[in-house]
Amino acid sequence: MKNLILIGCMGCGKTTVGAILAERLGCTCVDTDHEIEVREGRTIPDIFRDDGEPGFRRIEQDTLKALLPAEKLVLATGGGIILDPENVRILRENGIVLYLKRSPESLFEHLEGVTGLPLLDGTEGEDRLARIRTLLQEREALYASAAHQVICCDGKESEEIAEDIYCAISKNS
Repeated sequence: MKNLILIGCMGCGKTTVGAILAERLGCTCVDTDHEIEVREGRTIPDIFRDDGEPGFRRIEQDTLKALLPAEKLVLATGGGIILDPENVRILRENGIVLYLKRSPESLFEHLEGVTGLPLLDGTEGEDRLARIRTLLQEREALYASAAHQVICCDGKESEEIAEDIYCAISKNS
């Protein structure tokens, strides 16, 4: 089985869908943000605070390079991993990249009440929705060009999204 790599904006369901898929496929699910926290011994917000976003992005790439020699992996990536073309190359060479696409409104709904997201710190209500729209606008083309396949997720629960992906990869196997 090729690795399955889930990309998309924060709140699109990568970690939850990844866990469901991994269980169904009998493989391991790894969340890059969780792996970074384990390796660094500090939280993502702490890394952003201490090292800034550029420092976080270096750690993210080092973690990605350490993880992707693995096989039979479902990898749930951080939302900004596609900002570096080298990361995109690594992802595409090491698995099937699936973009879990959601509208800004759907992302906003999924992120309601969620804290500890450095790129959304200090935002709520309309300000948070505006920030999500801006992030998605900046990244949409990068997600789409990095992906082998786009999975539309609006109006779907995680189990349904995982089932859609499972059926799609089963047909292409």
